[in-house]
Amino acid sequence: MLELTVWKNQQLDDLRRDIDRLFDRIWGDFGISLLPGEFIRGPAVHIAENATTLIVQVELPGADPDSLRLTVFKNVLLVQGEKPAPFARGADRHRAIENGFTPFARRIQLPCRVIEDEVEATFADGILRVVLPKQLQARSSSIRITVA
Repeated sequence: MLELTVWKNQQLDDLRRDIDRLFDRIWGDFGISLLPGEFIRGPAVHIAENATTLIVQVELPGADPDSLRLTVFKNVLLVQGEKPAPFARGADRHRAIENGFTPFARRIQLPCRVIEDEVEATFADGILRVVLPKQLQARSSSIRITVA
């Protein structure tokens, strides 16, 4: 079942990327950019799992760790924060350049429910690593019925 989930997520990411390229191409012909690509797509995400935990890694190079906020509700992880705003580099002479920050938000659909109180996160080398313990399903028990 994990293979199906991974395949589905990859196909959806490919479709999203193709649609973004289509809109960029259409609007680019008019010299208009709707929104920066980082705002539309958000940071890249990798999800791995084993029997007891989910591990989510989010690529956030240059992000300010103090600006990062994580929210977990049911089977959704929301990552919010700020990344350095990209600016065009070229041969032009710049009198002043302001390096601002661009806010981002990435909603990640998790394949199962997790224990929200036991989520742990670390940030190092531009990678946010979130470990989410799975909420184990209640075991079913059988009861013998005696007929009187």
